[in-house]
Amino acid sequence: MQILKRLIYLLALLPMMMLNSCAEDDVNEIFVSGQWALINYYNNIDWGGKLNNQGTPQYTKPQDLEELLAYTITFDTDGTLTGTLSNGTFTGKWKADAEGRTFSISSMKTPDNLKGKDKEFISFLNGVKYYRGDSKTLQLAPEGATTCIQFAHP
Repeated sequence: MQILKRLIYLLALLPMMMLNSCAEDDVNEIFVSGQWALINYYNNIDWGGKLNNQGTPQYTKPQDLEELLAYTITFDTDGTLTGTLSNGTFTGKWKADAEGRTFSISSMKTPDNLKGKDKEFISFLNGVKYYRGDSKTLQLAPEGATTCIQFAHP
């Protein structure tokens, strides 16, 4: 009888355990899945909505969109990152927490005298607080999460 009670108890806990494990992202599957290329910056996003609900794109001209694809970032399993700008490369350290979907970059090393889109990109990365994504799409957002930058694999 005691074994049957324990079995019933475990069966009752199983759905809650499954729900908790499904609620968290697999951080490595998202971030450490290869090189990510910048797609665009988005304004007026609904962070609580679907991943593909991107909001209003900041850049719409073909020349700008092509230029953004040159901005890449690769996250390594050891917590380091490397990336490319239009005028150089950058490195840093990254950290993500699956439970709160929080994200941060620290120890960023960039070329001196960043200008234009290079400066805009690094500035945005330095302010990122949240992430959402999967193995195909990655969005990073600052505090407030009303804007984001979106990446995809090239």
